[in-house]
Amino acid sequence: EGTGTNMIVTGQASFAADGTSFGGSDALPQMNGARAAANVSSAATPTNNVTRFALSVPKAGDSGAVTFSDGAVIATILSSSATVKRVDVVLVGNQLQINGYTSAAGGAPVFSGKPATKVNAVPVLVSVELTPNGSTLNWALRIIKPGSGTVLDQVAGSRASSAIAAVTQVQLNPQGRLQDATTGQLGVFYAVPSLTAAADALGGHAGETAVARFQRVCAESNIATEVIGSSSAAMGPQADQTLPALLQEIEDTDGGRLFESRGQLGLGYRTLASMKDQTPAAVLNYSAQQVSPPLNSVYDDALIRNDWVVTNSSGYAAEAVLTSGAISVQPPPNGIGTGYAGSRTINANTSAQVNAIAQQLLFEGCVDDVRYPVVTVNFASPGAAPLFAAVAGLRIGDYFQVTNLPSFAGGGTSKQLVSGYTETMNANTWTIAFNAIPEAP
Repeated sequence: EGTGTNMIVTGQASFAADGTSFGGSDALPQMNGARAAANVSSAATPTNNVTRFALSVPKAGDSGAVTFSDGAVIATILSSSATVKRVDVVLVGNQLQINGYTSAAGGAPVFSGKPATKVNAVPVLVSVELTPNGSTLNWALRIIKPGSGTVLDQVAGSRASSAIAAVTQVQLNPQGRLQDATTGQLGVFYAVPSLTAAADALGGHAGETAVARFQRVCAESNIATEVIGSSSAAMGPQADQTLPALLQEIEDTDGGRLFESRGQLGLGYRTLASMKDQTPAAVLNYSAQQVSPPLNSVYDDALIRNDWVVTNSSGYAAEAVLTSGAISVQPPPNGIGTGYAGSRTINANTSAQVNAIAQQLLFEGCVDDVRYPVVTVNFASPGAAPLFAAVAGLRIGDYFQVTNLPSFAGGGTSKQLVSGYTETMNANTWTIAFNAIPEAP
């Protein structure tokens, strides 16, 4: 990959024009006649020359290009020691054209080509590729939509007796003619990176699952991970955020649980789907002294939310309301009223997901059941001996039961999920105190 100076901009570009075409990018500058140039240097001898940039042309075309029959140069790639010293990408009639020259000053092109696809109202990643094959130079201009898995269009050819060299400078809008187009995310590579992978990143990895995003963003920060479950929500485009904000967005969208790994220095994630329809991971028999006192059941409104508004990163919002029943929004005595509303911002891939997530949150917020803030198992109790493996192995989100409850705790069997835990160990003590929430939703 080439290294170089920051781009020097002549003129005043605008960053207010296009902040939506490329989901994985901050807003790109509208050219407004501004020119930009950057010098490139590398100690390595390139085996290939690949230059890529994002481009968005308005539906009506660029006002600085449509009035000229010869088009407007979008980008110029200079390589002073190569046989082909200059390559231009030109906007001609809302189509892209590649021209190669043996002189940095231009002149008559020694190769030229134009993909058929018009790019007005079609944001694309543009890839200019020069790949030697012996003494022959293969050239190509390829375009791909952000997030696409296939190339949208391309044109390619070859030129005999041509050698490449390191790129020395890249210019954007060198003539100053482009006004309405936006461009950016420019990179020079001396290999040929995957174009579909680059398009996926430029699209913000839209559509990847919550699990895949969790694993990817943690890997990018060298954080070890573990995952419980596989099926998870499809995420929307990943915006420019801090790692904690991205992780919270994953949890909020999928509805799972982030946790600290016990077996390694790292993070874990449990999917919402993995917490549904479980078989009990542990069964605690109260009458067999497998639960240590005090065991206090709580029947309160701490977790109740009977009106949820969920807003997606796209701006789409959905509301789910419990309209009837003992804990509905109906005024007492028919319900508990409207003071139990909740809101959440998520980043889902489709609007349909937003409705489902709002409904799931309503399920979780309208459980008419007791909860146990603390369920303690003391392994010094003889009755707890058969549970050494099962209880110590309980993870965040695991389902457990407490059976043979005393009458003061409601009697019967309680079904709970592990929401958190505290483990205490010393020479004479080993206790695990679980924070529990109802398993019902």
